[in-house]
Amino acid sequence: MGYGHNFNNVRDSKCNPWTAVPSVCQCIAAKAHLFLRTFRGIGLWGTLNQVMKRFPLFYPLVFLVLPPKLAATLPTLLKANLTIVRDRITNRHSLKHPDYFSLLIQDNEPVPSEGFLVAQANHLIVGGFDPDTNLFTAAVHFLLTNPEKMEKLNREIRTTFASYEDIRNDALQSLPYLHAVIEETLRLHTNGAFGLPRISPGDTVDGHYIPAGVSAYSLILFVLNPRNFLSRCSSNGPHAPTLTSRQKTSGRTNPPNPLQCVVQTAAFATTHSARYFHHPRSFHPERWLPAEHAEYDPVFNADVKSAFKPFSMGPRGCVGQNMGYMQARILFAKMVYRFDWELVDRGVDWERDLRLYAIWEKPPVVVRYRVVGTAKE
Repeated sequence: MGYGHNFNNVRDSKCNPWTAVPSVCQCIAAKAHLFLRTFRGIGLWGTLNQVMKRFPLFYPLVFLVLPPKLAATLPTLLKANLTIVRDRITNRHSLKHPDYFSLLIQDNEPVPSEGFLVAQANHLIVGGFDPDTNLFTAAVHFLLTNPEKMEKLNREIRTTFASYEDIRNDALQSLPYLHAVIEETLRLHTNGAFGLPRISPGDTVDGHYIPAGVSAYSLILFVLNPRNFLSRCSSNGPHAPTLTSRQKTSGRTNPPNPLQCVVQTAAFATTHSARYFHHPRSFHPERWLPAEHAEYDPVFNADVKSAFKPFSMGPRGCVGQNMGYMQARILFAKMVYRFDWELVDRGVDWERDLRLYAIWEKPPVVVRYRVVGTAKE
C-alpha cells in the first residue's frame, strides 16, 4: 500500500542492497529492517528531544546524546527512501494495484517535487508501522487475560462466517463486538499516549486563559514574578500581558514570535480517568456496544465517549484512521476464525511492564496459536 510493492520482509530481511542494489523490492525489504532497528532504538532520544524543545536555549545539547550508531543509520535510511520513491515515480504506469501514492502521482498531472514525496513516504511508513502492531499486541493481551471476552469475540466471528474466504471488510463493519474490542483496546492502549501539540490561538478554557504565544518580554516578567504574571493572565483574559510579539506594519500584523505557547491533552490520562469512564483501567468492550445489544451493560451509560479520540481530531487528525480500522477488523477476524489463541506467559503485568519514550516499548506477549480443530499437544 505504501510503495506499490510487496515488502517480502520475512523472505528478504537479511539482504544488504547497499553494495549493489539488485532490485527495488530488496531495497524495500532492507529499508524495512533498517527502519525497524532505527525506530526502536531512537525512542529514549526522541523523548529527550521533545523535552528539550521546552528549553530552547539548551535544545542544541540534545544532539550530543544521539547514539552514534543511530546517527550513522539515518542517512542510509534516507537514501533508501529516496531510491524507492524514485522507482515509484518511474514505474507509476505499471502498478498491479493502487497504493497511497496513486493519489499523489496521477496521470495528466504534474509530478510533485521529489522532496515532498519523500516526506510523505516517511509519514506513511511511520503511520502504518507502529500503530498496527501496538493495537494487535495490546488486543491479544487484553483478550487472553479476559477469556470471557475472547469467547464472545470467537462466537461472533465463527458464527457469522461460513469460510475464511468470506471474511471481507464490508461484512465485518456490521459486527458490533469486534468493533467494541477494537475501540476498547484503543482506549486502554492509545497509540499516542501524549497529546499532539497545538499552538494556542489565545482563548479561555474552563475559566483559565490560555495565552497565544510567548515573547522574551513575557518570559522575563514570568521569571521575575510568576504568581503575579499568571494571575494577570487568568483574571484579565484577552487583556492579559501579550505573550506574542506582534507589531502593526502597513496595516498588517506580523507573524507571532516563534516561541509559541503549545498546548496538549494527554490521551492516556484522559482515557484512564474515572471522570470519563467507569472502571477505566479494566478491559470492558461492552461499554462500546449499542444499548439494544444483548451484551451491553448499562453500568457504562455515564461514560463520556467524546473524551475518546484515538486518532486525534480536526484537520490535523490521523489521515489513515479508516485504513487502520479496516486493517484491524480484517486481521482480528481472520486470526480469530483460523486459530485458537493461548497465552503462554501469564506473568506479564501490562501497565507495570509498559514503557513509553518517543514510542511504546511493549512487554513481550507470548502466544501459542493453534489451527481451529486440531488437538492440543
